[in-house]
Amino acid sequence: MRTLRSADIVSGIFICLLGVAVTIAAMNIPALMGERLPSKALPLLCGVLTAIGGVLLVVRAMNYKGEEIPIDWPDAEGWRHIGVTLVALVVYIAVIDILGLPVASMIFVAVLVPYLGMSVLAGILSGLGTAVFIYLMIHYLSLSFPLGVLGA
Repeated sequence: MRTLRSADIVSGIFICLLGVAVTIAAMNIPALMGERLPSKALPLLCGVLTAIGGVLLVVRAMNYKGEEIPIDWPDAEGWRHIGVTLVALVVYIAVIDILGLPVASMIFVAVLVPYLGMSVLAGILSGLGTAVFIYLMIHYLSLSFPLGVLGA
């Protein structure tokens, strides 16, 4: 990939395919009795929104009319960011049952946002906002996600 436009097109296609895969996988989640929403509601929503985001990225790149922006992507730093993000995602998934979805998500966002270039304050505020949103979603929609230390 030599230009930002081509990188956005390839990334958008990959993101769209990831969203489609998540959507297909979510369709196979069995419904549990006694829940306000079916168990597949949140993963299905995430999959559909991810696929739509990928399509929008491709459309935006295809409609770009400006001068081509050359890039060297991913360079060594880009590959490091991808690697650290994947490791952080694996750790996040591993600790969800222990810490609970809200706390694990808060730590994941609060650490990863500053690592990827934003301020520490932005990371902390984003992490707290994510945790509060997830907790309220779990509580008010009566969803069954691990609460970990918050469920005790």
